[in-house]
Amino acid sequence: MNSKLIVFVGLVVVLLFFGCTSSNSSDTSNMDSDANNASGLLTYTNYQWGVSIEYPAEWKKDEQSSFLSGTTVYFDLPKVHATDKTRDNVSLNRTNSSASGELDINSYAAMFHADNPDSNLLEIKKTSLAGFSAYWTVDLTKDQGDTFKIVQVSLIKKESNGFVFTYVSTEESYLAHIAQVEKMINSFKVN
Repeated sequence: MNSKLIVFVGLVVVLLFFGCTSSNSSDTSNMDSDANNASGLLTYTNYQWGVSIEYPAEWKKDEQSSFLSGTTVYFDLPKVHATDKTRDNVSLNRTNSSASGELDINSYAAMFHADNPDSNLLEIKKTSLAGFSAYWTVDLTKDQGDTFKIVQVSLIKKESNGFVFTYVSTEESYLAHIAQVEKMINSFKVN
C-alpha cells in the first residue's frame, strides 16, 4: 500500500513539474521587451505569428485566447477622463486568408458593409502595412446608447495569414489617442 502511495505522490509531483514547465515555456513565446525604454515604448513580439509591434509603456497589454477566434492581443489605453465608462483599446488578431487575389476597394467596402450592417462607414482607403496591402476603415457604431469610433486596419497577405488591428474608442476620446495608435500600427513588423 505504501508503494502505491509513493508512486501516486511521485506522479503528482511530476505532473505538477511538467505543468509548470510547459506553462512557463508558453509564456516566453510572446514577450515584451524594454529595449525601447528610452523612447517610452515597449516592443511586443509574438514569435508564433512572426510579428512585433511597439506600444507606449503606460498601455496595459493582455493576451486572450478562445477556441473560435484564436489569440487576441489587447492594449488598453489610459482613460482620457476619470468619468469615462469605458477604456479605449487596440487589439491585434491573426486571420486566415485564402485570398487568391487582391480585393479592389469597392469589393472590400461591400464585404465590410456585409460584416458590419449597423455601422456608419466614414472612411475607407487602401494603404500598406509592413510592406503588404492593407485597408484602413473608420466607422461609427452604437452600443448600449454609446457611440464608438472604430478604426480597423486589415493586412491582407495572399495565401497566408493576415492581421487585423482594431482601435475602439468613444467618439469623445478618439482624438486623444489616434496619433499614438497610428504610430503603433506603423511600427508593425512581420519578422
